[in-house]
Amino acid sequence: MVVEHGRIQDLKNASIVLTYTNAARSRGAVAATEAQLLSWRKSVRLRVDNELKSATSSLDRAHLLDAHANLDLILLNNEESDQAFHNALSRWQEVLTIAKRESLFPIQSIAKCITILTPLLVRVQGFQALADECDSIITKRVGNAGAAAAARDRGMALFQAGMFIEAIEHIHKAKSLWFGKETLRGTLLSMSMLALCYSKINCFLASKYYAMTVVLLATNDEKLEHTDLAARGLAMAALDDFNEGAWLSHLALVQLFTPVQQQFDADPGNINKHEHLQWLCMSVGTIISWARINEPRLEHQVKDLLVGHPLLEIAEELAAEAGPTPNLTAPIADAGPIRNWQWKALGVTWGISWRNDHATTSIAEAFGAILQILCVDISNEELEMLATNIEVEVKVDSGAHEGIEAVSEVGRDWILCTKPAESYTSQELSQLLGVSAIRVLGGVSLTPGFMNALERRFDAGLVEKTLTVRSYSRLYNSLVGPDAFANTVLALRDPTHAGVITAEEPVPQLQWRTGLSPRYRMLNVPEMLANRYDAATKSTSRTLPRLAKDPVFRALVQKLRSQGWLGWQICTAISIMTVSYILERKYGQHWALDSRATADMRRAICDSEESDPGLPIEYYDEKSLVNQMQANLLSTLRQLGLVFREPRIGDIEAVKEYLATRFRFFSDDVPELDPLRNFDL
Repeated sequence: MVVEHGRIQDLKNASIVLTYTNAARSRGAVAATEAQLLSWRKSVRLRVDNELKSATSSLDRAHLLDAHANLDLILLNNEESDQAFHNALSRWQEVLTIAKRESLFPIQSIAKCITILTPLLVRVQGFQALADECDSIITKRVGNAGAAAAARDRGMALFQAGMFIEAIEHIHKAKSLWFGKETLRGTLLSMSMLALCYSKINCFLASKYYAMTVVLLATNDEKLEHTDLAARGLAMAALDDFNEGAWLSHLALVQLFTPVQQQFDADPGNINKHEHLQWLCMSVGTIISWARINEPRLEHQVKDLLVGHPLLEIAEELAAEAGPTPNLTAPIADAGPIRNWQWKALGVTWGISWRNDHATTSIAEAFGAILQILCVDISNEELEMLATNIEVEVKVDSGAHEGIEAVSEVGRDWILCTKPAESYTSQELSQLLGVSAIRVLGGVSLTPGFMNALERRFDAGLVEKTLTVRSYSRLYNSLVGPDAFANTVLALRDPTHAGVITAEEPVPQLQWRTGLSPRYRMLNVPEMLANRYDAATKSTSRTLPRLAKDPVFRALVQKLRSQGWLGWQICTAISIMTVSYILERKYGQHWALDSRATADMRRAICDSEESDPGLPIEYYDEKSLVNQMQANLLSTLRQLGLVFREPRIGDIEAVKEYLATRFRFFSDDVPELDPLRNFDL
């Protein structure tokens, strides 16, 4: 390929051709070699650089910078990719700066290029700002609809690449830009895609929320121009219940599906034409097949419930073809008097339990949906999360004291109390549940920057994500009212059933972060450990030699080491217990409140001549040492600049796992400084 000196547009076209050739080569569609591509890139880049030096027109400069950005992203290896990404974004940022002034610059070409490269660049710092700037220029030129289409295209590119969490951000933006009567279809299609994205990452309550919103908006449109989306939205919501294991709730929506589909779908009985009809035929068929083996009573009840519904015949045929399905996990989890829901994200197994009635279900599911939306939205932030279990019991009572409160000493158990959904406006209920979800999430986040992270997400549109057009509860009540709930869930449930929705493992981006904390990288660990050994040995310079002579204590040190405790942790515990005894003897039980004890405490810790208080060996027993070392864990968190937001939280096992995983707390040591190193000989 030979590039002759020519017009600027020729160079830009050449960069585009090379970009497509590179992509085709990666798929084996062209025979070009790596050496050839590198040679062509070098030749075109040289021409572009020369033209940039002599360019006098800002419009020409924009085209050349655009070409250069394309060339930056051809044939990257791991070593040069990060810098190349930043170079390309920097050049495109300058292009957009020019495009604001030069209305003749074709902004859509940049938008198209950004869309194609979105899966490659979306996690690069500065990409979102670049995309937002491009959307802003498009909005000024052609209005919100144009920017919405660009955001939608980026979201679809990410969805097709399997990057569902990243796709959610861009499709949410498209939904917001399209929101209006004249562009309602774009909004509905965006919400349908959001429901699909959330379902792909096992956030089925969040998915159900958006699917129900599609049903409401599509059927309430005055001109009835978008009713073809209603049955599909209803099927998606029903499928979310099925995937959750809430099979009775699923059947309640299936019962509603048939009249909606019959009214609004063209040729409604054609299963080959309607994918959403296929979904529900398969799900109902699965329920019948499972019930035939495990709960025959339910099989007959399902058939009686759906008698006259066209999909029942197809579902029975599918059940007969599929044969028995006895090993499904957590089916009919909504069949008992109490519903138990579980979901895993950010290292936490979230549990919600509630009385299985209509009023409480509409609130509890709404809380779960908001929790899922919140966790997904904030998942890219470094929250320093504890890996633990959280249980929230939801209670609905017209005389209830509203709000959420921790009810266990370790902060794992909470009670959320609300009035019935009809007591609130959609905004009031969404705010109450959102604040409750934030408080619970904040309780297991150790970062002092939690509220700053939350503020960034609010600025990025978190409120719009947790409240569509109505609250979850109002949407739920409009589709499944008290009578429909009574005729399905209450009529079919079994008082002896105790189904639990078992949480699946989260997708990678929602898993607990197990890499080293950014705070760890700022520590001088060897120096810190040397200081701890020094302080501990000085304050126990006479105590440790005496303890070393006792075989019972030596055996205890061996046992503590076998449990994972390191020398510096054991020494620190002995030091603190010894110093505390000295100060308590002098100032009384509440010595920590006596300002005079501060100087003595420093002297006791740092003065190697401190007398051995002569504590009996029994004072340093296993329980006392372990309790002191566990107390030191919480002290360590404070020293690292981390915080507990809920004063009653003290989940020691979660703290141990956090420090071990993210700060190497049980592996970093300086063994040669350990005065106990010979205790196990």
